[in-house]
Amino acid sequence: MQAMGSQGCKSSAEVCKPPSCPRTKFLHAGSNGAQSSLPPRSPPSHAVWSCKPRRAPLAAPRRPACPRRPAQDTSRRTGDDGGPARRQGANPLGQRPASSQVGHWRAPPLPKPTGPIAPQAPRGAGQWREGPRGRSPEWGSAPAPRSKGGWRIPFGPGSSPYAEVGLQRKGHPVSMGRRCVAPRYRMRRGRGRSQRTALKGAAHLRAVGPVRGACEAEVTMSGKILVTGGAGYIGSHCVLELIEAGYSVVVVDNFHNAIRGSDTVPESIQRVEEIVGQKIPFQELDVLDEPGLRRLFKEHRFSAVMHFAGLKAVGESVQMPLEYYKVNLTGTITLLEVMKAHGVKNIVFSSSATVYGDPAYLPLDEDHPVGGCTNPYGKSKYFIEEIIRDACKAEPDWNAVLLRYFNPIGAHKSGRIGEDPQGIPNNLMPYVAQVAVGRRDYLSIFGNDYNTVDGTGVRDYIHIVDLARGHIAALKKLKENCGCKIYNLGTGTGYSVLQMVKAMEKASGKEIKYKIVARREGDVAACYADPALAERELGWKAVFGLDKMCEDLWRWQSQNPTGYGKN
Repeated sequence: MQAMGSQGCKSSAEVCKPPSCPRTKFLHAGSNGAQSSLPPRSPPSHAVWSCKPRRAPLAAPRRPACPRRPAQDTSRRTGDDGGPARRQGANPLGQRPASSQVGHWRAPPLPKPTGPIAPQAPRGAGQWREGPRGRSPEWGSAPAPRSKGGWRIPFGPGSSPYAEVGLQRKGHPVSMGRRCVAPRYRMRRGRGRSQRTALKGAAHLRAVGPVRGACEAEVTMSGKILVTGGAGYIGSHCVLELIEAGYSVVVVDNFHNAIRGSDTVPESIQRVEEIVGQKIPFQELDVLDEPGLRRLFKEHRFSAVMHFAGLKAVGESVQMPLEYYKVNLTGTITLLEVMKAHGVKNIVFSSSATVYGDPAYLPLDEDHPVGGCTNPYGKSKYFIEEIIRDACKAEPDWNAVLLRYFNPIGAHKSGRIGEDPQGIPNNLMPYVAQVAVGRRDYLSIFGNDYNTVDGTGVRDYIHIVDLARGHIAALKKLKENCGCKIYNLGTGTGYSVLQMVKAMEKASGKEIKYKIVARREGDVAACYADPALAERELGWKAVFGLDKMCEDLWRWQSQNPTGYGKN
């Protein structure tokens, strides 16, 4: 063995170093005559070597650079602790300034790295990760949706809003006519990472600006919204406006005030699907069902919640107050607890102007004293407002918009969706419409001795589409990390009951019979809004007048005499 070892050496003073092969199981004999610790045997074939210097290990083959893709700096530097250290102020994808050539991005060649080039970290190592884990770039505190396979963007209309501006999968710049956009970076799998990586594309585009002669890409990032009570009158119209605004929607309802259609989906939601031309995820669920809510939140990654579920009739609340407190208060508390457990802390709450009670002055602004409610329905809304406000004070990462809206009426212009109360209507205009279409014999007007223009009660009536668009404006306000905000949604104009009856007669061409009866307990003489704050901070203002409200209401009622039932 010693002879074999010295045979490959030019001088007896030279010592052959053992090979780097980890499978070598014996000691090499040098010039000092040390013997092997193994029994004498023929050395294996891989143990034969010479004193020639060992070659450095071959570097892993590198993928050839795309001629249309700017060069990237793949060097990694090591900190004192032996881990990778990111260069301060450097884009991990390399600097990519815009050139004057329309439709392409170019970058000057980067300097060659002076240190050793280490192989790139495997995908998903997190070297580009920014901010707290699980945070969404769109909603701040809300966890980002999971990536469910492939390389896709898990949010936005159709789950891929970037497709609208031509961002492609392979990272090449794309020219779409007069519009040039930055490359679409690859999405990494894993919770909360794919959204952040996608955001780098839009952030880089804003940083370097559009290519000369091209339009700047506008990327819409819309989250998934849970709509409770979404099959009802207000909820269904808001679902329609959400989808048209580019949001992904999941609807839950317990069919308390909705008609069941085919495939266990409410008829109102099926008609919204016909209008928007897409399916809407729906689940039959009561907000009092905490286990069901938890399963729902595990299945979906919501950015915010629009909460409409609850009982809402003033007169009925006086007759059954315990039911109203149980459903409205307990259901909301259960929903808030589940939201908190899953990191969803953005909510738009459907409140009411009844929280103001008997007005001390008119028009009502958001600084008007609240709490002097005259009926259990209004009290339940006031209590929920206080619960949400306390939650926002205790945890600053909560964002809530409380919308105190007045009396929504009307319907979508298509006449396909509208208000279809179950049983005897508790609100004025659905009852008036049913009298006009022949379902009711006459209208009962509760009191004509109020201190108003004609002795009947005065209210602020708002078109349902205006109201739904106000919820979209509120949803955008949440993105500013606004804390807890309160806004009135109304027109600022009050109309008496008799004025509404005359307007409906004009729209329908029908005579509407009515009778004057005693006052209804819990009613106030007049109530109308000052919506200036919503216009100032939300950029929202009601645009439809009384004639439009009655025309759309009559279109809905005449096309659907029995509502969503068989006509």
